[in-house]
Amino acid sequence: MTILFSSRHHSTTALTLAILFIIFCLLSIAPQNESAYPTQSESEIRAEYESVPFIRDNLDNLEKRPSDGRPYYVDTKGKTVDWVISVSYVHCSIKVAALEINRIFNPKRIIFLSKERTACPVLESFADNIKCVWEQTVFPNGFNAKEIVNMINERGKEDIDYLNGRGAFMKVTERPGWYFLQLMNLGISLYMDDLSDNYIVWDSDIIPLESRRTFFNDKGEAIFYTQRNHGLPEITHGYHKSFEHLFGFRITHPPGQNVPEDDAKSSITWVAHQMIFKREYVTEMMRYIENNRGVDKDSWMVESTKIWLQSDMKPYRMFGFADYDMYGSWIHQKHPDKLEVLLKSYELWELFERAPGYEWGTCCPPRSIYNEKLKDGSHYFLNEVHKSDPKCKDSLNTYGVKEIPEEYADLFPKR
Repeated sequence: MTILFSSRHHSTTALTLAILFIIFCLLSIAPQNESAYPTQSESEIRAEYESVPFIRDNLDNLEKRPSDGRPYYVDTKGKTVDWVISVSYVHCSIKVAALEINRIFNPKRIIFLSKERTACPVLESFADNIKCVWEQTVFPNGFNAKEIVNMINERGKEDIDYLNGRGAFMKVTERPGWYFLQLMNLGISLYMDDLSDNYIVWDSDIIPLESRRTFFNDKGEAIFYTQRNHGLPEITHGYHKSFEHLFGFRITHPPGQNVPEDDAKSSITWVAHQMIFKREYVTEMMRYIENNRGVDKDSWMVESTKIWLQSDMKPYRMFGFADYDMYGSWIHQKHPDKLEVLLKSYELWELFERAPGYEWGTCCPPRSIYNEKLKDGSHYFLNEVHKSDPKCKDSLNTYGVKEIPEEYADLFPKR
């Protein structure tokens, strides 16, 4: 069949082809879509596991996720490691963090310790490896946040709240949940029978960005990350005084120097917003507190609460307890051969409180911030927008819980 073109048709076709060619060239030199998230290939994942000798030698025998065959995150004995996240209320960043932990670390299980029992179905819907535990069932003796409230009421609120040195009114009566959260992070070691031997406590507003962060070195030592100094003297003094009351000796911060009482900025700290805990050592630490204080077994949590409520702690009560500082200092002093301290790891993360482009009520960082932190080599960022956005404070916040924001759709396809 012969097809004849008029000269006018021919010129139109040529123009169309020229335009298409220009568009093709522009697309070929245009930057890649920043919303495209880098994913690891099977060989890249395998290479990272093989960086640890034990895992390299036993990779084919490690337990793997049935759905994709990826090896679970394990310790240097080949045992799986649970992630533990305490949650007061559900917001978008918690879902993003959980899904990113699964993508980057691939733990066999993520355990949410939830303030609200009704939040558990929502949390467990995020992924099939999530277990939710209602916080009031953690301690077998019934100890819970209400017990802390009762202890505060016994002393009287007028004796608990105070003005700090800067003239700010500190409402300690609003802190029971914050203290109880930290007690839970330690208590699960003693009272959750199926918890892994090593477990990672992960702050709920931390979003991991890539997989270079590990929690064990090739010697089998736990890797402890660090944070810049607490800044405010009342924070440093509160953490130190409560530790000394409970243990009878002084706290140490990495790299192990004693911190002068009058110098809140002389040291970095263990409060890096995530930490690897070993159940054996947590139990040892809690029993030491009970023996040192002369109290009954399984009453360490009550004794810890009494300490930060006592009279000499009043100027520091807002910051009277720190699970990360306590455990980090304990391991550093009692088991120094069991840890590696990364002194400058605080340079590998960023705090995100507010940024241009944040949409109030979403409780998620703008995708532009997410991509920016990926490019600059950050290991994770701390997303604290929920603390300043009142719309994020609901017990069961619907913003971003049932649906991931559209700009994150390529990261997390609908299940």
